[in-house]
Amino acid sequence: MRYFVLTLVLIVFTVGSAMGYDEHKNHSSKVKYDCNSYESHAYGNYEIDVEDGTVIITLNDRDADVVEITADYELFVNGKRIKTNDEQKKLLGKFHAKTLVLVDRAESVGIQGAKIGVKGAGLGLKALGSVFKLLDDDYDSDDLERELEKEAAKLEAQAEKLEVQANEIEDMADELEEIADDLSQSIPELGELDW
Repeated sequence: MRYFVLTLVLIVFTVGSAMGYDEHKNHSSKVKYDCNSYESHAYGNYEIDVEDGTVIITLNDRDADVVEITADYELFVNGKRIKTNDEQKKLLGKFHAKTLVLVDRAESVGIQGAKIGVKGAGLGLKALGSVFKLLDDDYDSDDLERELEKEAAKLEAQAEKLEVQANEIEDMADELEEIADDLSQSIPELGELDW
C-alpha cells in the first residue's frame, strides 16, 4: 500500500507540474527589462518604454508611430516636437506620472509573481522529497498531506495579495486610458494616430 501511495503521489506531482507549467506558459506576457535605466512593457497593440525619464509609446500598427513624453512634459510624435498649451501639458504630466507608477508597480508584481512561482516549484520538490518519508513507519500520507497543505496555504495567501495588487494595476491602467483619451481629444496629432 505504501508503494502504491508513493507511486500515486509521484504521478500527481508530475502531471500537476506539467499542467502548471502549461497554464503559466499560456498566460505569460512579453516584458523586457534592461538594467541600463531602460524598461519596456508590451500591452496589446502598443509598447511602453521608459528611458531616462521619457515615456515612449510605440504603436504596433503598420506605421509603428512613436509618441514620446519627456520628464518636462514635452510631447514628440514620430520625432517631431508638438506645441502644447498649459492644459495639455497638465494632461501630459498626469499621463507621464501615472505611466511611471504603473510600469513600476507592474514590474514589482511580475517579480513577486516569479518569486511565488519559484516557491511553488520548491514546494513541488519538497513534496517529491517528502514522498520518501512515507517509507518510514512513523510517517504516513496524512502527515505528508498536512505538511504540504500548510505550505500551499502560505503560497496561496501570497498569491491572493498579489492578485489584489494586480487588480489595482488594472484600475490604474483604466485611469491611464481615460487620460490618453482626453489627450487624443485635446491634441490633434494624437487624435490622428487613433491613440
